[in-house]
Amino acid sequence: MKRSTLYALLFLGIVLLPFLIERSNAAGQLYVTVYTDKETYGPGELVSIQGQVSDGSSISVPSASVSIQANDPDGKPVHVALLLSSADGSYRDQFTAPPNSVNGGYAIYVTASKPGYTDAYSQAACIITPELLPSHTPWLALFLVVLVLLLTKRRMKSSKIALEKGRLSADSVLAETTASILEMECFCKRGLDVGGSERI
Repeated sequence: MKRSTLYALLFLGIVLLPFLIERSNAAGQLYVTVYTDKETYGPGELVSIQGQVSDGSSISVPSASVSIQANDPDGKPVHVALLLSSADGSYRDQFTAPPNSVNGGYAIYVTASKPGYTDAYSQAACIITPELLPSHTPWLALFLVVLVLLLTKRRMKSSKIALEKGRLSADSVLAETTASILEMECFCKRGLDVGGSERI
């Protein structure tokens, strides 16, 4: 064998040796799961995150570092945490959805790592939807009033036509009109009570 070939093989062995040693010392690949307790949350609600760290044989891996980051729809972090998996390989975390949450999907990224293992990555998603704010209440009330007035007008028009054709008595029309007014009041009260707002 030529001396140059021998040197090339020796050099290749020296370069690859650290990778071979690292691979032989590695206990295997980590796997991590992540999920939230619900799919949809409102601002100020508690978002619970949990999951499991295991190896390639589905055996739980305790004391693995679990890095968690939750991002809003714009990609801005709203929560960051670092914790260890418990004796059974599970982990739990929670954060409060921001009161001024951006409406949309929030991504939760998880990385599990432990010396001797290859890192594992996983992600989950949830939706945070702002609730109907009290500032919307006057518009909702106005919408309900207009809707009920339109329905009442339509009903009165059909009653008038029926009265003219002799199908209804005047008393029936009066009773129907009174019922429409009472129904409108009921609609308004129910509509203004949305989101804990004060009733009129």
